[in-house]
Amino acid sequence: MKTTIYFSLLGLLFLNSCGIYRQNVVNVPLFQNKGEVQIGGHASGTGYDGQVAVAVTNSIGLVGNLSFTNKNSSFSNTNYTKLNHEFYEFGIGHFRKNKQDFIHEYFLAFGQGNTSMQNATGNGVIQNYDVRSAKYARWLLQADFGKVKNQVEYVLTPRVFWINYFDHVDTQDPSYLTIPHAFIWSDLAFSVRYSPFKYLQIASQVSITIPLSGSKYGYYDASPLNASIGLVFHVR
Repeated sequence: MKTTIYFSLLGLLFLNSCGIYRQNVVNVPLFQNKGEVQIGGHASGTGYDGQVAVAVTNSIGLVGNLSFTNKNSSFSNTNYTKLNHEFYEFGIGHFRKNKQDFIHEYFLAFGQGNTSMQNATGNGVIQNYDVRSAKYARWLLQADFGKVKNQVEYVLTPRVFWINYFDHVDTQDPSYLTIPHAFIWSDLAFSVRYSPFKYLQIASQVSITIPLSGSKYGYYDASPLNASIGLVFHVR
């Protein structure tokens, strides 16, 4: 547990998404029974995430995710960079727990995001002002394979998703006009959650993102790695 948290903290310091697409923290509820409610908040190398998950029956669960970033680097009134990003996602899935406390669950989710990057340079007066932004829609299939042991939960999560970009604005690089706007990507996440108290969990996660199509187009590049740490309020 300590090792996982250590590497997650390193990830927060050194891993930052550099493209329009920004990885969100994977919502891994690991449901066991009807009526479970989870509300979490996480900090990662790509921003901040809010999550909610509800088990509406003994086999069906709902999840919702919010991810956002707002970074400003101001060197002067005329030299600065800004990054703004927000992403919303909703999903529905099936879960099951066996007698050995292994849990598997599968989700279908849809989300939409928007990223805007601005850069201004000048000497007393702004001489160059560049903007790069786009929106994207994401359809996602997610599988969670987890184990519950005493106060600790371990989860391995493979995901595959289709991303479509639209509403581009780019004052510097028009290459998006001549390349595809839709791609298939995948990622793999490993999560550990520890319960120091009955309704509270400390959550840590590391993930890797791999493009399955469109990898030769560098315009939409994102960091291949992400890590997070957070707290989850969990009512069973």
